[in-house]
Amino acid sequence: AQWILEDPYNIAIVHCGGNIWDSTCIIISALLLHLEYYKRVDLSMKHFENICKMIIISKTVSRYVNYYDYGLLNGFPTSNSLCLHKISISSVPKFKLSGGCDPWFSISQNSTTVFFSKKLKGKKGNKRIEFFCRDIVISGDIKIEFYHRSYEKVIFTYYFNTN
Repeated sequence: AQWILEDPYNIAIVHCGGNIWDSTCIIISALLLHLEYYKRVDLSMKHFENICKMIIISKTVSRYVNYYDYGLLNGFPTSNSLCLHKISISSVPKFKLSGGCDPWFSISQNSTTVFFSKKLKGKKGNKRIEFFCRDIVISGDIKIEFYHRSYEKVIFTYYFNTN
C-alpha cells in the first residue's frame, strides 16, 4: 500500500484468474480501506461489486473485510493457536451415481498448505464422516478445502481465523 501512495503513477493491476474472485474482493476491498479511499466496509465492497457486475459478495468475504477494518481501527490482534483433533461431516454428500463420495481435505495456514487428510469412503446411508487430524496446531488465516476424489472436484471450502 505504501508504494501506491508514494507516486500517483504507481498503480497495481489485479487479475482474477479462475473462480477466485472472493479472494480478490477481500484484497481489493481491504486495500481501498487501508488507503482510506473509503471509510466504510460496505462502500469498499460495493465498489468491487460495481466493477465485477456479476459478483455476489458472500458473508465470508464480508466478514474478512470487516475483520481487516476492525484491525485498522483498533489494532490487529496477536495470533492464537488451536489444536485441531477431528473434523466431522454430519452427512455424506452424493457425488457418485450409487450415492456417497470419496472425501478428503487440505488445510492451508496463511496461504501455505500444511496438511492433507487421507481419502475416505463415504457410503450412501452413512450418517457421519470423521477425519482425524493428528492434533495439528494451526494459527492465523485457515482454509479447509474438501474434495471428492481429485483436486478438480471441490465439495466445499471453509475459512476461519484463529484470533
